[in-house]
Amino acid sequence: MEFAGRLASFSPANLLQWAENERRTGVLVVRRTRRERRVAFRDGRVVGCRSNLMSQTFGRYLVDHGLLRPDGLARVLAHSRAVGVPTGEAIAALGILPQDVVREQLREWIAESVEDLCEWTRGVFVFHLREPQEYSLEIALGAQELVLEGARRSDRLRQLRESLPDDGVVLRRGPAWPGRALSAFEARITQGVEGLVSLGQLRDRVGGVDFPFLEAVHRLLETGALAVAGREEVDSPDSREIDLADLLGAEESDAPPIPDRQRQTLLPMDVVERLVPVWLQPPGTAELARQAPRLREFLEGIDGRNRLGLIFAREPEVAADQADLLFLQLERGHLALFPQPLEEMHNAEQALRSLRASGLGLSHVARKRRSPAG
Repeated sequence: MEFAGRLASFSPANLLQWAENERRTGVLVVRRTRRERRVAFRDGRVVGCRSNLMSQTFGRYLVDHGLLRPDGLARVLAHSRAVGVPTGEAIAALGILPQDVVREQLREWIAESVEDLCEWTRGVFVFHLREPQEYSLEIALGAQELVLEGARRSDRLRQLRESLPDDGVVLRRGPAWPGRALSAFEARITQGVEGLVSLGQLRDRVGGVDFPFLEAVHRLLETGALAVAGREEVDSPDSREIDLADLLGAEESDAPPIPDRQRQTLLPMDVVERLVPVWLQPPGTAELARQAPRLREFLEGIDGRNRLGLIFAREPEVAADQADLLFLQLERGHLALFPQPLEEMHNAEQALRSLRASGLGLSHVARKRRSPAG
């Protein structure tokens, strides 16, 4: 049995505490527009947290914090693919870092990712009741402690946002660049500043989640290693691109992450809008009644004939909520996406009958067609 809904009704903190109190085993998938987190639980304890962003992988985390060289990461990924083990186990097997160091860094990396998730206020979630993959270096963390630390960081994050309000803040090297007595993460940030660079561009170069990145940038501003050079407009949401593989709910593999050009093939929004959604299991009257008017209108507009571009709202914020709802229905296997309307497809009804009989939506079909490595 699954548990699904919207973050407006169940916050990430509440979901984490529910899983711990009920001693749940499963995988919590949380999605907002282009970002996704998958939190694994065993008997209510957090044993993993993965992001769909390559900038937030465990290997990238170790590189950012000076524990692994980029060429070392390439060696680790090659070994993990060849043997079929995750990054942490590959690092320990190759003797690059001792097991106790790998475990401690895994603990820090998972905690940071879950605590960052507590900041999400919009999006959808699905809790799948299934056994998560077991690892020899598995870490078990208490959800309550993560929620409390996430709340503390949330207060501090609001303070940081007073001087760094959005990704449009433009930075340059300060009078004290490159700085003194810096951590490896801070040094990586200062080296990422060449000429003028926006906060968003710098985050993409460095990686990681919001809080540690913004706190490090704030310290570098205070010490004069960096300086604010101005502001620029942040990209409008309606110019965004969508990762179609993620939109379809593609299963995150337990294999190591694959290169950006393979893992994050982005399709422009106008390509996604040409797809036609078709119900495999339409929502009932009660589910429709629980939706906000614009979301209910979106679900009612799915009839196997209209393309997504005709159903999505024109307002970017409403369209983003509708895309989240689309992901939720795909993840639950209640919806499939086709390249053209059903009435224009040969043997469309036969294809639908096969999908319904198998219990698979297009999201699951896409998973079966992808190899474990991508």
